[in-house]
Amino acid sequence: MKDLEKYSSIILCSGVYGDKIHKDLLRWIENIEKSSLNEQAKMYMFLTWFGRGDSEKNAIENAKDILEKKSIRLEDDYITCFGGKGFVRKNHPNTEDCENILDWVKSKS
Repeated sequence: MKDLEKYSSIILCSGVYGDKIHKDLLRWIENIEKSSLNEQAKMYMFLTWFGRGDSEKNAIENAKDILEKKSIRLEDDYITCFGGKGFVRKNHPNTEDCENILDWVKSKS
C-alpha cells in the first residue's frame, strides 16, 4: 500500500451502491494500515448517490465501522452530491454541485 504519511487530509470518494461504497474503495480501506498514515491525518468522505433513503448514511457507517476496527477515524464531516449516470438524477452533478464540492475539499486542506 502506498505510504500516506505526508498527507494531513485524505478524502475518500465513491458512489453509493446498495448502501455500500464501491468495492474497490471498500477493499482499499479493508487493507489500509494505520502505520501508513500521518498520526494527525483526518479522513473525510465524498459520495455520489441517487438520493434515496439513508443509503449514503449506511455507506458511511459501513466504512466507519471498518476503519474504527483499525483505530482509524472517519470524520463526521462529509459531503454528498446527486449522481446517477443521467437516468435518475439528470444533469447531476451540475456546475453548482461541483463548485460546492470543490469549496468543501478546499476547506479540508
